[in-house]
Amino acid sequence: MAAHRTGTEVFVGCLAITLSIVATSAIKEPGPVFRLASYYGDHMVLQMEPYRSVVWGYGEKHASIELSLKGNVYTTQTYQGPETEWVWRVTLDAMPPSGPFDIQIKHHSVISNITEAINLEDVLFGDVWFCSGQSNMQFTVNEAFNASLELLETYKYPNIRLFTASLVESNDTFYDLEGVLESWSIPSPDTVGHGRRIYFSAVCWFYGRNIYNHFKYPIGLIVSSWGGTPIEAWSSPDSLEECNITAQETPKFPKYPTFTADMLGSYSSNSKDENTHKYQKTTSDKQRLNDYYEMLESPGPSGHSVLWNSMIHPFLNLTIKGVLWYQGESNAVHPDSYSCTFPAMIADWRSKFHIGSHMQTNRQFPFGFVQISISQDNFTAITGWEAIRWHQTADYGYVPNPKMPNVFMAVAMDLGDPASPAGAQHPRYKEDVGYRLTLGGRAIAYKEDYVEFQGPFPTAINIHSLEDITEIQYGNGKDEIEVRTTKGFEVCCSLTSNCTALSSDWVAAPIIRFTYQAVDISTKHCAGVPLQAIRYAWKDYPCVYKSCAVYSKQSLLPAPIFLFSIQEDIVTVM
Repeated sequence: MAAHRTGTEVFVGCLAITLSIVATSAIKEPGPVFRLASYYGDHMVLQMEPYRSVVWGYGEKHASIELSLKGNVYTTQTYQGPETEWVWRVTLDAMPPSGPFDIQIKHHSVISNITEAINLEDVLFGDVWFCSGQSNMQFTVNEAFNASLELLETYKYPNIRLFTASLVESNDTFYDLEGVLESWSIPSPDTVGHGRRIYFSAVCWFYGRNIYNHFKYPIGLIVSSWGGTPIEAWSSPDSLEECNITAQETPKFPKYPTFTADMLGSYSSNSKDENTHKYQKTTSDKQRLNDYYEMLESPGPSGHSVLWNSMIHPFLNLTIKGVLWYQGESNAVHPDSYSCTFPAMIADWRSKFHIGSHMQTNRQFPFGFVQISISQDNFTAITGWEAIRWHQTADYGYVPNPKMPNVFMAVAMDLGDPASPAGAQHPRYKEDVGYRLTLGGRAIAYKEDYVEFQGPFPTAINIHSLEDITEIQYGNGKDEIEVRTTKGFEVCCSLTSNCTALSSDWVAAPIIRFTYQAVDISTKHCAGVPLQAIRYAWKDYPCVYKSCAVYSKQSLLPAPIFLFSIQEDIVTVM
């Protein structure tokens, strides 16, 4: 945004924003009185029709605001905001996918009788997707397979725009971001591949690139993620209360210095913290880079709601199309509550984004997630990662389901990458993940009912006790299955019906034959002991790359994990 002054009109330049790692107060030091909220800027994408985008910012007490777009003029006044400042908000008319446009916002002070103006340039209208989670969402394009070619082709996508929030935790609720890591940017090798784990998110990029290639209209991608963080940190107190999770004393994340907005570039005087100024003046670029990566290697903030407060709540006024989520690894140690906390968080985010945007964001906006991959190179280990995969679906095994409507999922358990330089828990197959998410997005978010977006899931399980065979049917009438290995199924044989995922009575049940829509597994290892439950792919690392047992022959998507007891309706004992 260019800056100049004529008469009583002052054109205000864009604020230089710093990355604050830890915020200690909900009340920020004021910047220029008239300004936009931190996530508005040149090159941004605003949400297109049928929804109406919201633009908001700050101003003087009782100031008059005039916003101009395409010859339309919107007027409003500032009002007392939730913190100490006066704010304003304009809800634009619904816009088709289009642009670029300039938006001018004028602020007339009743105190000084001076009019200031901000010009937003190169603004597009399209779909805005919000990407969040932990390190696998933070994992950048230049860490993924085929990164070099992908970065060279970024110039083909000038109508995709990128934004990354800085890493901030807080025990207090913020209404605007404390810092911006990457302001709205046009794709280039630098803006998409700016350093390991800095920006831009690989999963978010590949999804957005695929959606753009399909629809050919502008796509805005916003990333707000932090590695090593549990779902409780991203959940509001209301959401946690739904699962009877009470407030805890939230531990503070270790204090790191504040880095410049362009991440570890030359010294900046924009930071508010005196110690940070001293650090920046006396520390080399190389040392700052080392300190940044030291921070990333530390476990992220774990306190209840500390990232909801500072990295989610500030975005609630923004109109969005939907959310992408890649998280769960940090909850694998204690996975059982995830079947409640995840659906509750989705419902809570939907409600609060809807209300915060003045009912413009869809009350049931589409929510896509990645079912987590692997944590280690061990084909026999059961570590909690398999339980998280199951609980990510609220124990249904598939989405959407009654507890998780309008939700889609990308299975990643067959995309393990134990040789990944970032560790087995960070597979480099992010392009595959983005592709699988895109199928779900097209089917669920964009209502393309003909798109097959998840692999085969059992429709019936028939136990033939006398023959020591169990038939698992995948007959949805639309798809054939492909069997790539005989391994992966297990049965629990017990004299009691008390089989759980952690029982010691589970034995392998190899596939002995299959048809185009069913597999028969052998239960002879039960040796006459009654079969009580059946499960599939219940291992941390169930198979090597794309080599689990059951896939769709048409879409090549893997069958997801499942766990059924014989008491469930899907199971029939012959």
